[in-house]
Amino acid sequence: MKKRSWGGRVVPRLRDLHWRLSASILCCGLVISLAMAETSSGAKPPGQHQDTQTISAVAASALRNFALNFAAANGDSSPATMSAVATDRMSALSVADPGDVVADVNPPSYLIIMTGNFTALAKVPPGAAVPTGPVLWVVVSASDYTVEDFGLSSSVPNISPLGPVANLRS
Repeated sequence: MKKRSWGGRVVPRLRDLHWRLSASILCCGLVISLAMAETSSGAKPPGQHQDTQTISAVAASALRNFALNFAAANGDSSPATMSAVATDRMSALSVADPGDVVADVNPPSYLIIMTGNFTALAKVPPGAAVPTGPVLWVVVSASDYTVEDFGLSSSVPNISPLGPVANLRS
């Protein structure tokens, strides 16, 4: 780097210094953004299961409140059982609704399974019966607890292969 005398002091050229600083900032920003994209999304490529994890007490409490409100909106304010597992959307749907087609987006999610007497909160054509069933399942986004998918079933799906199951009823 060329030096220039300025008022008796030798200082680097500002253009060279600016270029080096800009290059350093760009490299750091690139490294940080790549690291954040890989770790903060928490999502793995489609078809790969998320690492199993236990649902924290705070998340279980939030999921319990969510599940009770969701069950009440679907006709049963006091479901007999409520359980949840931390997983990803594709894995959740492969268990709860086999054959459902899922987009390439595969965010971390919770799968909640409830038993009771449910009537789906759904619009149906005139004259058609509103869906009912003894099992209500819902896939909830792990980041903001929004509903990603839900449905009714006649049998309880086995969610234990997805990871540790939390009992939300207790």
